[in-house]
Amino acid sequence: MKNIFILTQFEADTLQAMKLAAYMSENKGNIILVTCSEISDSITELLFLSAKDHIDLNKRQDVLDKWSVYKAETNIATTLREHHQFGISRPVIQKLLESFQVDVVIAPLSIQQSKQYIHKLFLKLLHNSNCPLLLLPEKDQTSEIIQRALFLDANGKSLAPSLQQLPFHVIHQSMIKEYENQSLNVLVDQLRVDLIVQPKRSNEVAEKNADVTNLGLPVLTI
Repeated sequence: MKNIFILTQFEADTLQAMKLAAYMSENKGNIILVTCSEISDSITELLFLSAKDHIDLNKRQDVLDKWSVYKAETNIATTLREHHQFGISRPVIQKLLESFQVDVVIAPLSIQQSKQYIHKLFLKLLHNSNCPLLLLPEKDQTSEIIQRALFLDANGKSLAPSLQQLPFHVIHQSMIKEYENQSLNVLVDQLRVDLIVQPKRSNEVAEKNADVTNLGLPVLTI
């Protein structure tokens, strides 16, 4: 896994998402921090579009400073890039994913809970795309290391080639018949699961995954 998008407003949980992205790329991939904003209706403002006008620069600097310290302490080779997107649509999403050759998109909880329409639309379009989308729980519940994932697909659907390279073991629901009558909470506890993997469901947006996000685990939709 080489290229990982992280949607961000530069809240505190961005740093935890970056650490997890570094781990998932085995400390040698590319992290692209993606911010977005609506396109102004003002022609004058359109002539002077600047990402800096739509970003909290103090929060951004705080996240980048902490990332620099973490990178120095861990001696990782992960590279960091930034991209700001004005306006979003299905074709724009597709172009972004193709241009950056994105393997997975990470959405911290702060983005999932954002009230901004542009963030809600971004997540909805991503959920309806072919790109894997990783939804993170609260910062304090997000581990930097994932060892075991549970794929909630009783039919045994295989993972995409890019996801087969993830640095953790994936247990398919179809492989654990002896636990089929157990609740999901019990299953997660007994199997020591760190991540839930589930297929994307048609016409279902990200915030409707409450049945699994309530477990307090990251959820990877594919």
